[in-house]
Amino acid sequence: MKTPDRRRILPLTDRMYERLSDQVDKQRKLQELETFTPLPGDGLDDLLFTTDKGKPIRHQDDRRAWKQLLLDLGNKNDLRLHHARHFAATMLIESKADREDIRQILGWSSRTVDDMLKVYGHTDVTELLKAPMESLDEVMFSRVEKEKDKKEERKEAESKD
Repeated sequence: MKTPDRRRILPLTDRMYERLSDQVDKQRKLQELETFTPLPGDGLDDLLFTTDKGKPIRHQDDRRAWKQLLLDLGNKNDLRLHHARHFAATMLIESKADREDIRQILGWSSRTVDDMLKVYGHTDVTELLKAPMESLDEVMFSRVEKEKDKKEERKEAESKD
């Protein structure tokens, strides 16, 4: 749980807002169940993301879900969840986002923002994007090829009839 001074406003796109609203609805339904038994403590009964029983999600759960997402996307690279944060920071910097906006979105303190910008700002985006783009290419075009093969098989079957 974050301390009050670590809370921040995060701008959301319309699609992100819709998904978050869906999660709020899902969480309210879970809270109505008898099996929903959150841990005692300030704010632990009102978390937005919990297990089905109301317990906080552990970092191991996040890592497991991240790995599964990568597998589902056909990504064979060993990308850690932190790589997504690094990618987001780099994209914000490369897009010339305002220093203060970057600091707030990523939750960096005023004291460390300059150091963090140096760490993330030197990255060559081309190299950073190479592995994810190769994975995307593989997934995308393997699906295109499969669809193409299916169409050809249907045409052959139709021509035999």
